[in-house]
Amino acid sequence: MDGVDKAFADTFGNYMLHGIEEVHLPASISWWPQTFAWKILGLLAIAGLSYWFFVKAAYWWRNRYRRQAIADLAALQKSGDSWQAAVAQLPILLKATALQAYPRDQVAQLSGQAWLAFLDAHYDGPRFCEATGSRLLQVAYQPSDQWQLSEIDSQTLLRMAQRWIKDHKPADHSSPSTGVDDG
Repeated sequence: MDGVDKAFADTFGNYMLHGIEEVHLPASISWWPQTFAWKILGLLAIAGLSYWFFVKAAYWWRNRYRRQAIADLAALQKSGDSWQAAVAQLPILLKATALQAYPRDQVAQLSGQAWLAFLDAHYDGPRFCEATGSRLLQVAYQPSDQWQLSEIDSQTLLRMAQRWIKDHKPADHSSPSTGVDDG
């Protein structure tokens, strides 16, 4: 004991502990890899995770218009208005979604059967050119009192539109104006 008289140090404290030396613990083991191969493997793992995160973030960013369109469609369906009000907005919502996913020169001028054929060509779901899907043209071009749509047909159209928004596949993934890919 430093700073204490030698005579006093021998009698200080518990007499049973005199002469016992303090145990010195070894240095702690490093968690950092010790070999070159483990360092390379760690760097590859970090690079792989970074790439995976980048791909997922880019996919999420490119598909933000889909999430917005689906949210708009859900809001239309949950609004207090009648089913006719929701169905009346379908042509506008589908056209706006298509304009986000495809070049304007491919989509903007489409109408009538050409528009329905475009919708059918870009997803693998129920056909808009057939049966209930073709009623979308009535909704787009006629006043709501002339549609003659039952509530079942309206619900079918709403489901078809929702599925098209979720599942459509743009032809060109590299163009900045396409905005989505299948990723």
